[in-house]
Amino acid sequence: MPGRLRVATWNVHSCIGSDGRHDPNRVRGITRTLGADIVALQEVDSRIDGHDGFEDLGAALGPDRAHCRTLQTPDGDYGHMLLSLAPIREWSIHDISVPGREPRSVIDAIIETCFGDVRVLSTHLGLGRRERGRQVGMLRELLEHWNAAVILMGDFNEATRFGPASRAFDNGLASAGRWRTFPARRPILPLDRIWCGRPLHIERSWTLRKAVDASDHLPLVADLRCSH
Repeated sequence: MPGRLRVATWNVHSCIGSDGRHDPNRVRGITRTLGADIVALQEVDSRIDGHDGFEDLGAALGPDRAHCRTLQTPDGDYGHMLLSLAPIREWSIHDISVPGREPRSVIDAIIETCFGDVRVLSTHLGLGRRERGRQVGMLRELLEHWNAAVILMGDFNEATRFGPASRAFDNGLASAGRWRTFPARRPILPLDRIWCGRPLHIERSWTLRKAVDASDHLPLVADLRCSH
């Protein structure tokens, strides 16, 4: 559809579905059926059955990708990815880890979309509230002097509107809403979020129920428009 940018975020849980099966092909197929231009994937894993999840999922949309192997072990790597149909002009990784907690990071990319260059930040925040508070503070610093189009998405591990991410971003950015994405079979928690900044706005958003067996999270999808 001309003039529309579809984005999605999905925690793929190491490609282990709620049915207990490890199936990268299933996750890759569902990622393609989202019809998204840009997809953020969390909990990508290369430590299971000799599969490199970064390679298995990396070409799900096209050749352009950015990846962060946040945990690197002798058995393989674990982290998150940003996939794009549109060219990724440049990208970098920001460390937002909190001492004593699991390493966390932000993929920060400039993508050449149908609306021009858009800055896309994807992340997976920590489980602790204080930890997330510090990580949200680092995200705000990254966005502090940015006044052009931006998309922020990922697994924010935040269940209520009173969490640090919601308080920080709901006022200044347009939100795709608190869709319940976890656990996939009976979702009760809105852990996965999408925000965007002007001139982008969110036309509609939804979760993909047919992905219920592919991960313990449902994908969150949003269609974005540009106001100019």
